[in-house]
Amino acid sequence: MPQKIILDTDIGDDIDDALALGLICASAELELVGVTTVFANVIARSRQARTVLCAAGDRFRNIPVAAGCGASMASRPMHNAADYLADKLPNQDASCLPSDQLPPLHSKHAVQFLIDTIMAGDGDIVPICIG
Repeated sequence: MPQKIILDTDIGDDIDDALALGLICASAELELVGVTTVFANVIARSRQARTVLCAAGDRFRNIPVAAGCGASMASRPMHNAADYLADKLPNQDASCLPSDQLPPLHSKHAVQFLIDTIMAGDGDIVPICIG
């Protein structure tokens, strides 16, 4: 039986999180039950995640993607902080499907989505936090 997971990601700044999401979709050992996005422009990051899921095939198209917190809890200073926090970066528009071709963003905040989804399971859902 595949391990149920939720991927928490800051997809979009570079290729590593998109690759992780693609590998999860290709893995028979894992069952992706949701994706949450964090850090800076979480809406742009959710578009990127939804685009990757759509590209992975029809069975992944409707996996819920919920946007979370944009702010960082890091104690070290951020480079380009003003751009990140002003929702200017990351800008994945060129690599994303148009919004009208994507499933809608999940209506719940990512934190609430994580809580509700994990609590609805039988202790069998593991969050994987790479964001």
